[in-house]
Formats: sequence, C-alpha cells, structure tokens
Amino acid sequence: ITKKYPKIDSDISWMSEPRDSKPKISAKMAAPERVLPDKYLTSPTTVFGSAGHGDGKFQGPVAVAVVNNQLHVADYVNKRVCVHDINGQHSTSYNLSHGPLDIAVTADNNILITHTGRGLLVCDVSGSVIQQIGRKGEREGEFNEPWGVATDTAGQIYVCDHGNHRVQVMERSGSVVRVIGASGEGKLTQPWSVAIHPHTGDVYVTDAESVEIYTHDGRYKGHITSANIPGSSTFAPHYISFRRDGLLCISDKDSHCLHLLRDSVYIQRIGGEGAAPGQFSYPHGSVFTDAGDLVVCDYSNHRVQIFTSQ
Repeated sequence: ITKKYPKIDSDISWMSEPRDSKPKISAKMAAPERVLPDKYLTSPTTVFGSAGHGDGKFQGPVAVAVVNNQLHVADYVNKRVCVHDINGQHSTSYNLSHGPLDIAVTADNNILITHTGRGLLVCDVSGSVIQQIGRKGEREGEFNEPWGVATDTAGQIYVCDHGNHRVQVMERSGSVVRVIGASGEGKLTQPWSVAIHPHTGDVYVTDAESVEIYTHDGRYKGHITSANIPGSSTFAPHYISFRRDGLLCISDKDSHCLHLLRDSVYIQRIGGEGAAPGQFSYPHGSVFTDAGDLVVCDYSNHRVQIFTSQ
C-alpha cells in the first residue's frame, strides 16, 4: 500500500547562466541546473511496502536503484527485485535464484546485482540475466560474500568482496583492473558498500566502524569516523550513496538513522529507531532520484521511504 504524506513547498535556488557579450547563434538554450538544498524533510512524502510475499510486499528490502525513472528494489528474503514507479506503485518483479544484496545501474541501463550465491549478475531492464561475473574463491576475480556494487563513468565495476576484505575493480568482461583496501594503510576488514564521488571519482567504502576513502586509482586518502558524527560515540555505516552534486548519504544500521555529509562535513541526521514514518529499523540501501529525492530501504520495517529536500 502506498501512503502519501503532505509535501511542504520550499524555495529553490536557480543557477543563472553567465552573460556573454558575443552574438548568439540560433540554438536551443539549455535549461539552468536546479540547485538542491543539502537538508531534507525528516518526514517522508511517500512510504510504500509492508511485510509479505505478494505484489507490493517486501521481506527485507536491502537496496534500490533508479532505472529509467523506475525504482528497482532488491527484496532479499523473497529472492527478487520489485519494480515500482517513482511514487511507489508496484508494476512488476523479477525473480532471482539467490537473495540480492545490492543493486546498481550502468550507463547503458544494465542492472548489476550482487547476491548470496557468491557472484555478480548483469541483467537487462526486464531482469533477464545476460552475464554472470565471478565465482566463489579468494583469487582475483573471485568473491567471498560479494556485497556492495557500484560503477563509475568509465564503466568500471566496483564490488565489495566482503569475506576477502577488499574491493575489486573490474571491467565488464570480469577482468580485474585493481584491488583496493587489501593491505597497507586503509586496509579493509568488513567492506559492505561502495560509492563513487560524482565529481572527484574518489571511492568511498563502508567498513566496520568507518567510511574509508581512496582515490580513483586506489591510493588511501582518509576516512569518516564517529568523530565526524556529532553527538555519536558509535558509528556502524552500512550502505552508502551519492547525490549527483556530491551530497553523501550513509545508513547507520545500529543507530537506525541516516547521516548526510558533504566533503566529510556533517549536514543532517534523519530518523531513529521505530516504525513511525521517518523512523527506521536497520536502514539499508539508498539512492537519490534525478529530482533529488532520497529513497531509503527500511529493512526490518519491510518498506521503502522517500524524502524530499527542504
């Protein structure tokens, strides 16, 4: 069932195009890019889903991706991906042989899905499997509990190889380009989720009690810890996502909330433990829509919540 909550209007700043004294060539002008506020309303505008196995139901939604303006929600226990429109209305589902753990979309609208079968699936928009990458193992190109998945503008695929304590960067063919966090400074212990900064290309990886940051080529750069989270002595980052302008969302599974940061500077906390709208029970994956709405998988409440910026 889709529940709609009142949406509060707010002022939006618009970027003006620079003046140009040169004569204009007859051409269609590009629309100015909308500038989104960093803070979000703490009450969701939309909540959809409830516990169950039928259409519009979830049993542990873990991750979500936007594909052709539709939400593809990874439904872990039900071993499927549920497709909803941007307002939460269910349209279809596609079944998997194993429980999905994360989902991402490539530039050509192929869907990447990690799952409990120790591999990475590449699917088309209908959910048909067109490729499987990797198998269980410890060598490069193999996985032991592949978890988070992301892709960059060059089409390279980043997979959190949770049980092997590393992130593998791969070509679509499955060949390994480099390995991140396997040793030395920035060594990973429990990599869960990975996201690529949309401007710098830096690689952000959630670990046991921190978010580790690496350059695009894998050099260690720093981290986000509880010291960056005001009023918190513990920090259990789980899933992570970026808005197109670089705003970072981290789901904190033990504190049952979301943290929003920009360049490691704290912006806002959303949620807390509970079942009311705007509260969470183990928040998992999130994604920002093209309009800037924040879509969050509320795992143990078996629902998805959508928040809009202030």
